Amino acid sequence: MTSHTSLAPTPAARQLSSVASVIEQFTAVDYVCNKETATAVFLMVQLQRPLLVEGRPGVGNTELAKVLAQTTEAQLIRLQCYEGLDEAKALYEWEYSKQLLYVQMLKEQLGTLLATTTSLNDAVTLLQRQESAFFSRHFLLPRPLLQAIVASQRTVLLIDEIDRADQEFPTPPGRPHQHCHPQPVRGFKTPLFLSVH
Repeated sequence: MTSHTSLAPTPAARQLSSVASVIEQFTAVDYVCNKETATAVFLMVQLQRPLLVEGRPGVGNTELAKVLAQTTEAQLIRLQCYEGLDEAKALYEWEYSKQLLYVQMLKEQLGTLLATTTSLNDAVTLLQRQESAFFSRHFLLPRPLLQAIVASQRTVLLIDEIDRADQEFPTPPGRPHQHCHPQPVRGFKTPLFLSVH
């Protein structure tokens, strides 16, 4: 038996409170929106679920995400999928060269610090206490998924052309590689679009 918890309405859910309000607000920014599209957007916002939008290039999938971001005064973050994209590249990059530069710059200070130790175990323990200087967010370069997750403001995340990503990257159900399905993300304040061309 599954328990259903009610979600608190988001600002976007309060703003786009009906199918008619979606049509009205999209029309105000010169986006022609039919009832089917407005219903899908309304349900996505109200249920706080991802929306899979399929269509040939040029039919307005990306524009739909842009208009939602504009009408709800949200930041639009776009992840453009391509062959070779994996989860790690979509989340973040580790700046190894910056980390190495810091280690080189601090080499002398590390030598001075370690000179006070009398054994290898003492040196390792001392270095472990300094780990945060070498393995911190300072060396983390956020990519679109992480940017959307940690954003302090309302955000629309557009995952565009997900069908172009490699098999290692999660894809929507019914696609050539189906090992991962878009799942509801409770507490994730970002409306999510998965655009497939």
